[in-house]
Order: sequence, then C-alpha cells, then structure tokens
Amino acid sequence: MNQEKQSNVELLRIIAMLFVIAYHIISQSNALDVVNSDNFVFCVVFHAGGRMACNIFVMIGAFFLVDLPFRVERITQLYIKTLFACLLVNGFILLTFPHITNTSLYFLQFFPIAGKPYWFIQNYIFLLVLSPFLNQILHNNKNNAYIKGLLFGALVIVALGSIPLLSTYIPFSNDLVWFVFLYCLMGYLKQHPIRILASKYTCLLIALMMYSVMCVSVLIFDHLKTMWLHAWEIRFFFVSTYQSFFSFICALCLFYFFVNIRIPTSKIINVIARHSFGIFILHQVPILYWDGWVWKYFFKIDVQFNTPQFIPYCFFVMFAVVIMGMLIDKILNLFVIKIVGIRPVKCFCAFVNRNVEGMNNGTCE
Repeated sequence: MNQEKQSNVELLRIIAMLFVIAYHIISQSNALDVVNSDNFVFCVVFHAGGRMACNIFVMIGAFFLVDLPFRVERITQLYIKTLFACLLVNGFILLTFPHITNTSLYFLQFFPIAGKPYWFIQNYIFLLVLSPFLNQILHNNKNNAYIKGLLFGALVIVALGSIPLLSTYIPFSNDLVWFVFLYCLMGYLKQHPIRILASKYTCLLIALMMYSVMCVSVLIFDHLKTMWLHAWEIRFFFVSTYQSFFSFICALCLFYFFVNIRIPTSKIINVIARHSFGIFILHQVPILYWDGWVWKYFFKIDVQFNTPQFIPYCFFVMFAVVIMGMLIDKILNLFVIKIVGIRPVKCFCAFVNRNVEGMNNGTCE
C-alpha cells in the first residue's frame, strides 16, 4: 500500500469523524437520560462508536507516520489551528451570548497541551513529539523483544482496561500510553501483516460483532439498573472506554477492512477527509460543549428528544456540523498557512527538523 491519500482510508477518516460527532450529540446533550425507550435504542447505536473512533484516528495517523520523516510543522499547524479555532468560536460566543461564559475554565482551552479541554489534541501532539523516537525503535527493534513488549502492553492495557470500574470511566492507563501502544502496534502490523487482518470480510464481520456487543452491553445493564445498583454506573462502560477489548478490536478490524478494500480515488472524499481534524477541533471548542450548549441552545435538540422527528434531526445536526465545520476550517487553514509561512517560524521548523534527523543519524547539531 503506497503512502498517497487513498480514498479508502480517507473514507474511514470521514466515518470516524461522524462517529465522534454522533457521540457528542448524544452524550453532551444528556439525551440518554431523557429520551423515550424507542429513541433510547437509537441513541445507543448512534453514539456507540464515538470513543472507538479515537482509536481509528490514532491508527490512521500511526499507519502513515511510521514511514515518514519527522516534521515539526505537523505539531505547529495542529496547535495553531486549535488556538485560532478557540479565538474564533469564543469571540463569536462572547459577542453573541456573553452570559454563558464559564470564566473558571475559559483560559484553559487556549492551551491544548495542558489540561483536559482538548484531551485528544493534547495527547496527539505529544504522540507527534514522540514519533521520531518511536520510529527509531520500530525500525531498529529485535523482533522477540518487541513482540513481548506488545503482548505485555495488550495484556495489561486492553485486558485490565476491559474490566468495568464502578463509579468511573477513567481508563486503566494514561491516554498517552494508550496512543503510544497503538502507534507501536500499527508500526509492527505494517511490517509484519497478520493473515486474518488481510481478509476484508472477516474484518468487517468482527468489527460489526464488536460494535453490536458494545451496544447490547448498554441495553443489558440499563435493563438491570433497577435490580442491581452498580448496573446504572457501568452501563456505558464499554462504549465510553476506548481501551476495552471490544472497542479496540472493533477499531482495528474496521481499519483493516478499509485498508483492504479498493475504491477509485475520489476528490470529494479526499477533500472532506482533509477537514476531518478541523471539524473535530471546531465542534469541540470547550465553550461549545459546556452544559451541552451547542446541542441544546444552538441546535435545540432537546426539543426533539421524545418526538418522531428526533432520529432524522440527529442526522441533520451531524451533517450540519460537518458542512459548517468544513467552511470554517477552510478559513482557518488560510491563517495557519500564513503563520507557518512566516520566516522565523520556517527557520525554527527547519532547525528542529534538522536536529531530529541528525539525532536519528547521530549527527545532531
């Protein structure tokens, strides 16, 4: 598989983005605690892939980055885009709805590498920082030691991460540790393919089975909540914990299904996928999801909770977020390109890139 932007992987990137948006629509609007029984089942199925999609995003990035030279521009562009998204969205909100500002958390969102407002961006940035060191390990490893390390990581993180913890959804391991594990795993699988992952239909079947298990687990625990106190607390565990066995295997098999299929290169798919990270950043600017603001006050989705229109309206909201996000991201990209193109920034990036390359070659300046 070459390193071009192939539409099969880019289509998966779009699907992962839709999973994340669907998850946020349902979870941040508190729909699952309010909707009727018919809409509850829809909500479970609609939003169950959101956390699993985080695994997919890391897997896609790792699959390509393991063979690419380090470029600090990836980090600067991601940080600058996040910062500008915060400035743009917060400026609009403060001018239009000044009464909703959460001053205690307001300034944290401008620092995506510090704190939790942008937990995924924070850990992805650190993963990019670590990528040259990880690549060096990947390309200079002794197979036996490397396999043992991966097996140990899978046993500790995935196995223990699949045990429901009462009263909490905190993952068993640190988010960055999990991202590093996925990065190393994808690097190994790219060098040493596993036969079962080469069968696209087997991968799709397993992915659908794992997704079904996650959904059914919610329905079972929700049914048991009146008989068992802790069922209420852990009913969303396998949906909310992306390190669990079901979420991990679902993401892995879904990734390899799309890797193995061949579809014609599509300009439309590639253009939409190019904005997927920007859409994620924009719709998760912290001020938008505090108290479910973007879903309850902007889209007013709570009005539809127990109506027949709720299901189609959820899809409308999801695609509205995609379209608005693409348009705003296109504008943001213009600012990012200009800033990264400034001579001092270019010189800094070139200096860092040379030194990282020199470090890998033993010729650091």
